[in-house]
Amino acid sequence: MAYCRNCGSELSDANKFCTNCGTPADQAAPPAAPAPAAPAATPPPPVRKSNKGLWIGLAVLVLIVAVACVLVFVVFHDQLFGGEDAADTGPEKAVQTFFTAMENKDADALFSLIDPASYQQDLAMGLTVGQLKNQLAMLVFSSYDSMKFSGLKMETSQRGLRSATVSVTAGQVTIVADGESETLDVVDADVPVELELFRKGGKWYLDFNAM
Repeated sequence: MAYCRNCGSELSDANKFCTNCGTPADQAAPPAAPAPAAPAATPPPPVRKSNKGLWIGLAVLVLIVAVACVLVFVVFHDQLFGGEDAADTGPEKAVQTFFTAMENKDADALFSLIDPASYQQDLAMGLTVGQLKNQLAMLVFSSYDSMKFSGLKMETSQRGLRSATVSVTAGQVTIVADGESETLDVVDADVPVELELFRKGGKWYLDFNAM
């Protein structure tokens, strides 16, 4: 089937001219090519689910676990690794500090074993820490010329984490006073040598009122 090039009317094989506009049939247009078929619609690519939320959740979980581990380490460090709270070291270290302070007549070391709360009233009355140390040194160290401990052995009875008793079970002390020397053995004492201690703010203090 042909079509007029001028007006597009359909021409039969017998027509020499277009019956509509008179254009010669030999100038007819070839039949129109069928329109190409539309390509099949391509399905949209699948939407990838974002993992951002998952990674954020995992990061938060890791952070929580890390913080928990740090808290456990800080709170239970002494119990796990034998720190000051350990019954066989903390109180006995304080007692050893006491004996060493007595040997060296070290007022600073001896004063460090006193609970600060016990002398706050003195500070409020105008006394200084230095004055309190001097008074302590005169009270304790003036009664002897020198003191030396040897062969000390101790046993600790700890009641929870706040209170303990350290008993000196063996050892000797040599005291020089007024030019005279005397050596005493612990086992010859009339009463057991015991020191009471209490723990406050992470530190062991001697209970001087019980001595």
